[in-house]
Amino acid sequence: MARKQECIAFVNGRVLTMESAPSEVEALLTRGERIAAVGNTSEVLALAPAGTKIMDLGGRVLSPGFVDAHTHFVSHGLDLSRPDLLAARDVDQALEIVREAARQKNPSKPLIAVNWDESRWKDPRRPTLIELDKVVGSHPVILRRICGHVAVANSAALRLLPPGLKWVDRRRGLLFEYASLHLNRIFPPDADQILCGLSRAMDAASQMGVTSIHDMACLRYFEIYQRIHRQHGLRVRVYISLPCEEMGELITLKEYKRSRNEWLRIGGIKIFSDGSLGARTAALSRPYRRSSGLGTLNFTFDELLEIMADADAHGLQLFVHAIGDQAISQVLAAFEYLLAHGNPLRHRIEHFEVATRAHIRTLTKLRIIASLQPNFVSWQDPGGMYQRLLGVRRSKMANRIGDIVRAGVKVAFGSDCMPFSPQYGLSGAVSHPSSGQRIEPADALHAYTIGSAYASFDERVKGSLVRGKLADLVVWAENPLLSRNLKNGKILLTMVGGQITHLDWKRLRITQKS
Repeated sequence: MARKQECIAFVNGRVLTMESAPSEVEALLTRGERIAAVGNTSEVLALAPAGTKIMDLGGRVLSPGFVDAHTHFVSHGLDLSRPDLLAARDVDQALEIVREAARQKNPSKPLIAVNWDESRWKDPRRPTLIELDKVVGSHPVILRRICGHVAVANSAALRLLPPGLKWVDRRRGLLFEYASLHLNRIFPPDADQILCGLSRAMDAASQMGVTSIHDMACLRYFEIYQRIHRQHGLRVRVYISLPCEEMGELITLKEYKRSRNEWLRIGGIKIFSDGSLGARTAALSRPYRRSSGLGTLNFTFDELLEIMADADAHGLQLFVHAIGDQAISQVLAAFEYLLAHGNPLRHRIEHFEVATRAHIRTLTKLRIIASLQPNFVSWQDPGGMYQRLLGVRRSKMANRIGDIVRAGVKVAFGSDCMPFSPQYGLSGAVSHPSSGQRIEPADALHAYTIGSAYASFDERVKGSLVRGKLADLVVWAENPLLSRNLKNGKILLTMVGGQITHLDWKRLRITQKS
């Protein structure tokens, strides 16, 4: 006999459907993993069978769960157990955190500390190899910047790096791009460490209201996701992009073939066309301020086009990282070759930070998805990293969220785990330092829900709240449509597939219909 599906009715609230009509209702009923009804409270209660659990929202807002369109979710989970340097106020404080952590760790493996951000320090400089050697001696230590595109290693850690590894400046102890981004491959964690990291990351997702992620992962991580899905069940839906270096293996992997598994599937490949601004490796058309450097294009145009065309021919969605204006120009030129007949694979450009109006027009014309990270806006405050690296005038070209939305581009929002917080990103989108680049809270929520669902071909099953869609939703402590400071917006309840994964019992109570 089929098991009876649990029903939950959310009543007396403000349900933001993310649909044009109705855009807001009072109540919603779930049955099993799906939404069974939306409407006013009396309508929903009339449809609720005996035994339905009832949650009186008391006027609170209920909205679709967040779909974070750009994460490094496994890496984020691993980083949660590593020394976190984000709160360090200067180099000395960062080094002290590392010193204490090194005392407690077995020196047989490198200690990897994460998230230093010198752009927020009074003296905005990187830690050095000499300083690390002085602080930790023979204990191998690597400090990775918040962007992931640059790291600093001490002498002991440099000796453990594979001979001939590219993107390493051994004289200064600096690791760039591949060498820094792939530390988890160079020093691979074991399966148990990854499982523990994913459990921590899923806990964080539930507390933040994230019900789906797009993870920039690898085949090894996909296999571990599969293991969790089969044995324990995932608490967040996962859409994976693999590095372009694994495209050959992906093409032969039968399990990825456009599976409609609503919990776990592979969508396409990730290409890094350039680096990051903070590492000064994002490719610019004019030099960085007070420098002759232009950053780095990781491919020639022909190399990039060949990879993109190969992926497109095999039906793989492209996730192309492009931050600097020179990289954006190169990537869009390649897309113009590919997309003469439309964009059925919904190819995406990730970040799109230092973009011109011409770039935005091309994006609109080619119907390429803009996968944006509005939390980066925090570096655009007066005197912040963007101004120091680009100058005042050019820094205003960065993160042109308002221009992109008004141009009618399909927009997906993600966090890049910098930090892993949709609320932080929503705050950036509605409070952009340039008033012309701000968007309304409703538009920001749209990009972080149905917009991101569209970017993974999921707009028919999630991202908005209508009958028949997946019951992936959140309840807010305060109305996000009224707040211009969403950074600390608290989520009281998170539901994924009809299952409550996070609940503030003190502020929300459940009763039962007799």
